[in-house]
Amino acid sequence: MLLFYHSPSSYQSYITSIVYMGFDTAGSSFAFADSKAWLREVLKENSPLVMSTLWWVWRLRNVWCMEGKLIPWQVLRGDILAMFDDIARCYAVDVDAPMHTPRLVRWTVGLADCVVLNVDGSVHGTPQRGGFGGCFRTIHGNWLRGFFGYLDECCILHLELLGMFHGLSLAWEQGYRIVECQSDSQDAVTLVKSTPSSCHRYAALVWDIKDLQSRDWIVELRHTLREGNACADLLVKHGADQNDDLVITENPIAGLGVLLLADARGVSFVRP
Repeated sequence: MLLFYHSPSSYQSYITSIVYMGFDTAGSSFAFADSKAWLREVLKENSPLVMSTLWWVWRLRNVWCMEGKLIPWQVLRGDILAMFDDIARCYAVDVDAPMHTPRLVRWTVGLADCVVLNVDGSVHGTPQRGGFGGCFRTIHGNWLRGFFGYLDECCILHLELLGMFHGLSLAWEQGYRIVECQSDSQDAVTLVKSTPSSCHRYAALVWDIKDLQSRDWIVELRHTLREGNACADLLVKHGADQNDDLVITENPIAGLGVLLLADARGVSFVRP
């Protein structure tokens, strides 16, 4: 109603009727003496309706100033609500939906007394180079060993599956018998947990992974978000930048120490 601040006193009753058109049944939105406090409150409550109301009240004032016409408040209310509906439809505004809260993501372990294997595969650079890799840690985040490799292949799913296969193969060779394998590829995890068609491009590799799982040990395959898979991601990039098919490293590569420490301390990353 601030747009009528300089209107003549003859408009006072008309303004009052507009204020109580029914947009705020409790009457609280117009109970602020301070204009900034009022605007802050109504924007929090229902910003599309506020925008529509201010637009039509501004138009109402222009019609009165330029043409001397008074628009009935019932008509004005209908115009405001019609614009509000248009905004809601065009921009999918759900006025009752709760505000989105970002998630905090960190490296976590779901299986007790296990060795944690994080694996990944990706394509980097120009021209593109494929890499895969992973690392083994205790449930407390202590480094055990890692691996990485290069493949002249630009299919990310293939690289993700290769990281999983080489990681589980190495886990078996090292004598780890309770393993939680974490991958940030939902497609790879779903494919291994399913029964792929024999015609699938990577059916043979998937069955090799399933054969590894079927051995006399406990292997839990779990999807993780990429923020919880940062160490494997760094090893993948390192793998893509060199030319060896497979390298097993007993010591963390450069730059991995900070990520290992962050995971061990449970540092969280904001995920929108």
